[in-house]
Amino acid sequence: MSLLNFGINKLTLGKVNPKGDFFGSLKSVYDTIQADRNAAKSRIGEGLQRSFNESYQSLLKETIDVNMLESVLVYMYKEEHIYGDLNAALRQHDCTEKSITSAEYNLAAYATALLATLLYWQTLPEYSGTTFRVMGHVPNIDQVLEKYEVGSNVVFPAFTSSSRVPLLHFGTSDEFILLKIDNSQHSFWSPNDIAKLSDITGEQELLYPCLAEFKVMSRLAKKPYKTKFYHTIQIQLVENDNSLSDDAIPFGRSGQLHFFLILLALINSMS
Repeated sequence: MSLLNFGINKLTLGKVNPKGDFFGSLKSVYDTIQADRNAAKSRIGEGLQRSFNESYQSLLKETIDVNMLESVLVYMYKEEHIYGDLNAALRQHDCTEKSITSAEYNLAAYATALLATLLYWQTLPEYSGTTFRVMGHVPNIDQVLEKYEVGSNVVFPAFTSSSRVPLLHFGTSDEFILLKIDNSQHSFWSPNDIAKLSDITGEQELLYPCLAEFKVMSRLAKKPYKTKFYHTIQIQLVENDNSLSDDAIPFGRSGQLHFFLILLALINSMS
């Protein structure tokens, strides 16, 4: 059972089977949270208490008013107590060979609740303008650049942060990468504006749901930045495939068919 599958099972008490209807399962998770935030808080906290106590304490402290649960789920992600473990688990999406650790099981309910919140919580505005992401630590710049061949598609398996402005000071390698992202295409994976829920001021942060897909549009010549150099790669969020129909796809979003299949493989292939 995969991380997200386990999270769906945990949050819905086994009443929802994600096989064949992943978006519907996530909508059921979101509806479950809305129907009983106290119960959802308890199920999320149960795992966090075992392996991520700092995040668990934040959950308790920030949800004294349980109606703030959705906001707190996003805020906790930005605290970074759980950020590294969560995204590391999502990046290892070759599920046929990867075993889920006990810590990953313990963050599953949180990961699934966060994804459902980003996809279905109408309070979080989507953003269709240009965003920027700095890939600051790039030990082998040539190897990374090869993955961004013009015309190819790239997938970000983890939750991915970006900003309305290029934060070049995050570049730590002698050469690093600035992604300039066009979000004008209508997409299920549009970034959410989480600036008001972040404890880091000035970043103007926007967060993509996990498994967002982009097309590489162009690569520009490297430019100097202080004592370093950076390469600008222009990518575009992939447009919806209208052939995919799913009543649970939230208003304003829809998914790529092959993305849907990737998600199903992710949640169904690991035991």
